[in-house]
Amino acid sequence: MRRERYDVTMTERVEAGIAVDYNPRAPPSEMAAPVHVLTPEYYDRLAALEQAHWWWRGVRRVTQRVLRDRSRLGRVLDAGCGTGAMLAWAERDLRARAVGLDFSADALRFCRARTRAGLLQGDATALPATAASFDLVLSLDVLQHLPRPGGDARALAEIARVLAPGGRLLLRTNSACGYPPVDAPDYHRYALAEVRGLVEGAGLICQRATYVNMAPALALTLVRRLKGTTPTSDPGLPPLPERQGLAAAIGMTWLTLESEFIRHVPIALPFGHSIVALARKP
Repeated sequence: MRRERYDVTMTERVEAGIAVDYNPRAPPSEMAAPVHVLTPEYYDRLAALEQAHWWWRGVRRVTQRVLRDRSRLGRVLDAGCGTGAMLAWAERDLRARAVGLDFSADALRFCRARTRAGLLQGDATALPATAASFDLVLSLDVLQHLPRPGGDARALAEIARVLAPGGRLLLRTNSACGYPPVDAPDYHRYALAEVRGLVEGAGLICQRATYVNMAPALALTLVRRLKGTTPTSDPGLPPLPERQGLAAAIGMTWLTLESEFIRHVPIALPFGHSIVALARKP
């Protein structure tokens, strides 16, 4: 069925109560314009990418597969829920009583349109929740944006505090693989051992930690090095694609295979542009 032209932003659709549905025929200027983190335009594009772009859909699938045991997950907190893609998953697939927290009111507007979850505006380094109140906490692409030094450690300590005994943390953050070192007050790239150390330093038991997105990351790293275009800071969000062709199909197929490998084989992948970890509170 032919889709109608996407002639208003995702934010405008949410505010008007229109169904959130990305259409790749958006104006080229809207698709290509740079956006900055934590602005309304950033969340507008993020919502569209999460719904339509192969990388977002594929890495979300990989992340979900790491959580093999989905029992006893009645209460779930998404700490840094963004526009609500994984919050909706927690409600739908985990059948959990979900709560989403984000620093941005713009992000929470998308969550309100996507889910029935409870929503809180707040800081991931000072969670407005009582101790031992959640069975699962999601922290997805949040750590790398927290203030440095110490924001990541404070956020993980807060997650450990609000987890019930036996509760779990499902964490995803970015990776330093294939990138030069970055020294910024609000952006960081992690090594796998560094993530393990932070998780264990918060008093959690790291059950699984691996790089993900291996083959696409290797290919992109090679292309960037050949072109001399490796970014030295946060690369931000890519433009919205006008169409997704063969490369997107190959990328999505790889991430689907990778998700099944990670689900069934307890071996850490050696390279990738993201890191996923699963931890448990004693």
